[in-house]
Amino acid sequence: VSCIFTLLKTQSKRSKNHQYLSGYLWAMFDDKKGRIVGFEHTKVSNLNGFKVKDGYLQKWSKKGPIGRWTKKWVVVTPDHIFYFDSKEGELDGYLDMNKYEKVDDELKHGGKYTFNITGNTTGMKPFTFDAESEEEKKDWIAKCKECIRYGAKRSLERVSSTKAMRYHMSLYVRIAEAKNLIAADIGNASDPYCVVQLGAQSVRSTTVYKNRNPMWGEEYLIKVHNRGNDFVLADHIVNVTVFDQDVMTNDDILGAVDIPAKLLSNQQPLEQWWPLKPRRRSDFVQGEILYEIEKTPSEIKVKIIEARNLAAKDPNGFSDPFVQVQYNKESKKSSTIKKNLNPVWNYSCSFKNDPAVTELKIVVKDWDLVGSPDFMGQVILNLNSFSNGKKLTKWISLQQKPSKPSKSGDSLKKDLGEVRLKLKYTEQLILPVSNYELLWALVDREGHTVINALGEVSLEKESVANTLVHLFSSKGKQIELLNGLSKQEVVTTPSVGVLFRGNSIATKSIDVFMKLIGMEFLQGVLKNKIREICSQKRSYEVDPNKADKSTNITENQKALVDLVSSVLQLIINSANSTPP
Repeated sequence: VSCIFTLLKTQSKRSKNHQYLSGYLWAMFDDKKGRIVGFEHTKVSNLNGFKVKDGYLQKWSKKGPIGRWTKKWVVVTPDHIFYFDSKEGELDGYLDMNKYEKVDDELKHGGKYTFNITGNTTGMKPFTFDAESEEEKKDWIAKCKECIRYGAKRSLERVSSTKAMRYHMSLYVRIAEAKNLIAADIGNASDPYCVVQLGAQSVRSTTVYKNRNPMWGEEYLIKVHNRGNDFVLADHIVNVTVFDQDVMTNDDILGAVDIPAKLLSNQQPLEQWWPLKPRRRSDFVQGEILYEIEKTPSEIKVKIIEARNLAAKDPNGFSDPFVQVQYNKESKKSSTIKKNLNPVWNYSCSFKNDPAVTELKIVVKDWDLVGSPDFMGQVILNLNSFSNGKKLTKWISLQQKPSKPSKSGDSLKKDLGEVRLKLKYTEQLILPVSNYELLWALVDREGHTVINALGEVSLEKESVANTLVHLFSSKGKQIELLNGLSKQEVVTTPSVGVLFRGNSIATKSIDVFMKLIGMEFLQGVLKNKIREICSQKRSYEVDPNKADKSTNITENQKALVDLVSSVLQLIINSANSTPP
């Protein structure tokens, strides 16, 4: 990892004086003298359309042996942090977040709400601020870290000599377990499974029958498919819904929780128990919508382009979606797209801009021949976050209606149980191959000494192994890599009994390679059969202690044998197409 960043920093050194266009300010920086050049006339009002967060902070200044604190109005923008003498005062200084790499609260001085911003080169003085509360401190730290990541992304973009870059964004999901779920079936039991969604992508766990404390322990990777690199994590919600599987009727919702995706913006694992909240089946929301907005002082132009992976609201497994755009007590409606969960509307409308009204709502509904339309999700946009004259096109997750307490409040007080999840969001910028030639020369050395050293210090060996196997596979040298790592494993493992069983880079690389060559084969052999089994919603329970009293155990035994025999036959028939 150190080699990667050293390589990138070497290629992205900036000249003493350079021009930088950030969309709202143009300035000349003199890195050596550290003067404010080009920002002299910057006011707080100039930054309103670009701020990520603002507020008062105490700033630490060291004067001799004694430090002092001064109150500053701080404005965080995507790639700079500006601090002013007051909310209406003059600019006192700024931090170019391309030059900073760490934000933490491990300090030797300051109060309990103090945090530090540290530079990425030796000799740069750190900046220390003190917030007003623990909650505010955490929010300031999160926003500053977002700036650093944005700055790093811009630096990488400037490194590339071409525009042939790719963004890889994914969400790792581990659906661990649930406890104290409510009983939805006869016999004080439930048949729970869990669905996790991010945008248009979703994963579903297996069903654990007759269990209100299910253990899943299943891992998934949701790949974020964005268009034009317009995916903004903070605009999305990770929707988690626990269902009770039913055979004859629609599956019941046992409980749900909406996790703000911005909690994952630090790209660190988040694992905890989440209390489930009540949600009606009719309120279930899924999918995302692509909109386009252009705001001028006199008019707001809106275009609803399309949606994807919407929830099915009709018995036929589809919906008939249309869109309502609401602003300033005025509502406009698109046409209805029949039997479609991925509708394309290309619907345009406009409203007279009223500066006093800052909220615009986009609501997706399912048209019904009889009765009122079903709610499918909504998006509420703050128009203050849009710049005048600038057209913005973006995908955003559909959200629930704000929950309304019942008259008695019983539904909110009822304990619906909890679900334990582990989540980790990862965002990678992949540069053209030519930018990695020096790195390739390092990892492809005889004996793979750099890789073995990396395996010794890495805490996420599976992630490292996944990258290495794909890299060497692209060069046609994957077998050479695996042979070399395997030999090193044999030499360094002290006991034959634990050979290839430890958490080593060799073991993880072999696992990744087996999945890489075997997954397509496995899906080709068993995918259709597994879909058939899932679509039947049939129970194969043969344990009398777990089956319903009405279950015919003998019939289930015969059905299970037939099922296993059919799967086994598919495996036998695939022998000739097994990967070498």
